[in-house]
Amino acid sequence: MVIARQAMPRRESVDDTLNRLRRYIQRYERRYEVPSEVMSEAVTRSLVKETAEISRWLNSYAILKKLEERPGRTTGIRTKIT
Repeated sequence: MVIARQAMPRRESVDDTLNRLRRYIQRYERRYEVPSEVMSEAVTRSLVKETAEISRWLNSYAILKKLEERPGRTTGIRTKIT
């Protein structure tokens, strides 16, 4: 009998979170060959359809910007270990 291992939450440092988000966002910027700021504006102006993939990309971009603006980034964000 195989028992599925449940993901255990852990704390990730803010710097680790920032780096992970930057890598994720860079993948989409390379794939679509456009900076996040430009894609965000294009979606806002209805020049580009906001797919689920683009939505995840732009939400991650918004989170990155908020974390970068946060003074004294000392607390972590809960993530799941898989």
